[in-house]
Amino acid sequence: MSTGTLLAEGADADTGAGFDPETDPASCDPAVRETFLDDVACQIDSNFGVVADWFGSIIFWGPEYDGQGILLVVVWSVLAAIGFTIYFKGVQFTGFKTALEVVRGKYSRADDPGEVPTSRP
Repeated sequence: MSTGTLLAEGADADTGAGFDPETDPASCDPAVRETFLDDVACQIDSNFGVVADWFGSIIFWGPEYDGQGILLVVVWSVLAAIGFTIYFKGVQFTGFKTALEVVRGKYSRADDPGEVPTSRP
C-alpha cells in the first residue's frame, strides 16, 4: 500500500471501503442499535466525543517545519525523556551493568525464598 494511509484490515485501498457507519454496531442510528449496551455506548460517545475531539485537537496539534508537521505530543515526549534522564542522572545507562548482573543471578543465593530459580540445574 503506497498511499501512506492506514486502512482497516479488509478495506479496499482504491475506494476507502471497509468501514460502513450504517452497519456499524456502535452507530448511534436507532435502527442499527441492537442492545442496551449499544444505547449506553452511543450516549457515552455523544457526551464524551466532543471533549475527546477537542482534547485530541490540542494534543495532536503541531507547527509546520520544513514542510513536515511536528506534533506537540512528540515534542513533549522528547522533552520529558531528556528531563527524566537528567533528573535520574542517566540511570538507564549507569544501571545497565547492574541490571544484567541481577538477571544473571549475581545477587541471589540458592537458599533465597521463591519458586523461580535464577539458574537452571
